[in-house]
Amino acid sequence: MWDHVPKRGKYRAPIAVLACVGVRPSEIYRGVSVECAPGGGLQFTILGTKTHGGKYGQAQRVITVTVDVGAFLVVL
Repeated sequence: MWDHVPKRGKYRAPIAVLACVGVRPSEIYRGVSVECAPGGGLQFTILGTKTHGGKYGQAQRVITVTVDVGAFLVVL
């Protein structure tokens, strides 16, 4: 799949986030923070949607994925 994503396409970064963590398109629209995690890997901070004003779901979640950060950034 990744080979078919244009290298300069505007959807490359959002598709990379979708490939790493489960995230809704509406959450990508609100913004997903991606940082190097302590000890290696990537840390994704996702602002949740579908919380119904804080009644349900999670307002924010943090997911850490162990990856070779250098290789991941080269692919992007």
